[in-house]
Amino acid sequence: MASKESKRFVIDASVARAVGETEHPISKSCRDFLSEVLRVCHHLVITKDISQEWKNHQSRFASKWRSSMTARRKIKYLDQDQLNNIVLRSEIFKTTANEKVHNAVLKDLHLIEAAMATDCVIISLDEQARKLYHRISRKISALKNVVWVNPTKKDAIEYLRSRASLKKKR
Repeated sequence: MASKESKRFVIDASVARAVGETEHPISKSCRDFLSEVLRVCHHLVITKDISQEWKNHQSRFASKWRSSMTARRKIKYLDQDQLNNIVLRSEIFKTTANEKVHNAVLKDLHLIEAAMATDCVIISLDEQARKLYHRISRKISALKNVVWVNPTKKDAIEYLRSRASLKKKR
């Protein structure tokens, strides 16, 4: 069982792909962030779709990190079929103006649904998706509780150390 201070994070495959053992700023930021997730005792949320994306894109460091998370029983497995939120999907369909925007929103909807079923936190490098969901959250109130954290931003590690307390700016 998760401690009251730990959070369950949905971590996008964009982070698993970018994290590596080089000193490149994005790679290092992602590596430091995942190491801090492990250290602070947060949990990784996995669904079938998320797991497949990770397997397709993860770096060697991400694979080792995920194994460490598994060994420490810090992975929360969710049944993707139980997450399909028909009401949310219907609202998104009504809200998105054209097919291109609609398809872009649906591409990451599995992350949103997994986050909404847990602690409403998504860790991702995908700023376009974050901005898109932020824009439609003005019309779909259920999306307002979802927090997006980019591990390359300077306050990301501090967010973890603060036990991922939800702040209005996020």
